[in-house]
Amino acid sequence: MACEVPMADVDDVLTAEEAAELLKVSSKTILRLARDGDLPGLKVGRAWRFCRSELLGVLAQPSDAKASR
Repeated sequence: MACEVPMADVDDVLTAEEAAELLKVSSKTILRLARDGDLPGLKVGRAWRFCRSELLGVLAQPSDAKASR
């Protein structure tokens, strides 16, 4: 996972709270998914950072959970 963000697009880098708002879930859910490797993110020190385009890409992918139901 490499979020290539030009300096002009630094708004594409989100905190866990911003990612949670974007995906309409709690920040605890975002952090759990990131720790489990189910959501692309990068841990910087003690904080997680997420690339907006990668999060939106996850939404565009079919879910394995949906396929197994």
